[in-house]
Formats: sequence, C-alpha cells, structure tokens
Amino acid sequence: SDGKRLDDVDVTTLEIVARDYLKDSSSAYFDGQKIAGADTKTFSYVFENYSKDNQHVYYKTDALPGINPQKLSINYSNNTISDGKVTFKNGVQVK
Repeated sequence: SDGKRLDDVDVTTLEIVARDYLKDSSSAYFDGQKIAGADTKTFSYVFENYSKDNQHVYYKTDALPGINPQKLSINYSNNTISDGKVTFKNGVQVK
C-alpha cells in the first residue's frame, strides 16, 4: 500500500499475501483498496494482478465474471488466465 494508512485493517490478524496484497480476518486488499466480497479464509495470490478465493477470481479489486477459480490455469507466455472456458488478459475477457 506504499505507506498508506489502512484504518479498517485488523493489525492483530494482518497477513501479507504478496506484493500489494494483504488480508486480515475480515477483508482482503489490493494496493490498499478493499476487495469487496473476498473470502479471507480461502483468499490467495495467483499471478501478476490476479488473486482468488473459493468463489471468485479477482483482477486488482474487481471480481471477474464467469471464471471458475477451482479450474484456474495461467499461461505465462501470453499473460492470460483461464478456466478452460473463459480467458482473461489484464482483467479483460478475451475468450
């Protein structure tokens, strides 16, 4: 969060997930912004600006529609993520 104060964070349960990603017992954050609806018990970093929980895949703070986090794969050669049916690049659906 580049030194920004996060007033709503529970410092007793705060965990650094990855660069720019934090979580506490009730919320997950990307670059200091809350990721609405993220399940902190299953929240994890995926790749670049992507994260996921048991129900959603997120690009920065936005939930991506229609992609299954349980079947997620990363194509490092073209910087896309996919579940075999839906593909995203830089948070934009390309398939």
